[in-house]
Amino acid sequence: MGGEGRWRRVPSGPKVGSRWEAYEGVLEEGLRALGDHRLAGSVEAAMRLCAEAESRGVAVPEEESKARPSAGGTVWSLTARTSDGAMWLTPGAGWLRGLWEYELGVASAKYGVEVLNYCVMSTHWHLLVHDPRGEVSAFTQHVNGQVARACNAERERFGPVFERRQVGRTEVLTREGYAAHFAYITANPVSAGLVETASAWEGAVGLPSQVGTARVVPRPALRYYQRSKQPLEATLAVWPHPDARDVPVEAVREELTALLTATEALAGAARRAAVAGTD
Repeated sequence: MGGEGRWRRVPSGPKVGSRWEAYEGVLEEGLRALGDHRLAGSVEAAMRLCAEAESRGVAVPEEESKARPSAGGTVWSLTARTSDGAMWLTPGAGWLRGLWEYELGVASAKYGVEVLNYCVMSTHWHLLVHDPRGEVSAFTQHVNGQVARACNAERERFGPVFERRQVGRTEVLTREGYAAHFAYITANPVSAGLVETASAWEGAVGLPSQVGTARVVPRPALRYYQRSKQPLEATLAVWPHPDARDVPVEAVREELTALLTATEALAGAARRAAVAGTD
């Protein structure tokens, strides 16, 4: 998975002054120390996504959210924000992780969209998916709609949970791009300064060890589902990249783990450098 990932539309926008300079400084030092040059390009791509995300709140620029047709067989990096930046998805609500993972499993089976990675933050979520049938819009509408209705029912409230604009999409064209997006998505809580490692995040997050696995998620015992006709359980599978299906899954996990570890270390160092630069 070497080399720098290439995207049809690379997230762009104003650089963020001293914070971006801190990222670049840590990158220059960290990439030299990384040793494994095969990963250097993907680490740098992931870190650039992290830096861009901090300037926007999410990785995908506004123009990426405009409606456009999706072709089958596409790998997408997706993101959506909560309405007005409200913290409706905070992991402090212990039932949210099970709700998210259950609805991901239901929507994946219904629309044939393969989940490659995911992370739910308090004010937004990220997904990396493979869309063989061109059903990504219906898939995300299902997930957002079901999660919103369940959240509102549990909190006894009305009103939007997610922004009404379309889910932001970036097409990921290569395995290297997939690796960079995977690491960026999983490292989100680390980049935000909430945890030291992604595995410590209490919210829903995909890890390299989950790639190539599937598990059964029970239907949440929430108000919304008391009279639901949805299945009592759903299977959530985390797939490797479609071009890596002939590679031993242990090798894919090993490379993603190395990339994530480097990204976490650099993200933490960059954040500390940025904070020190504002003191």
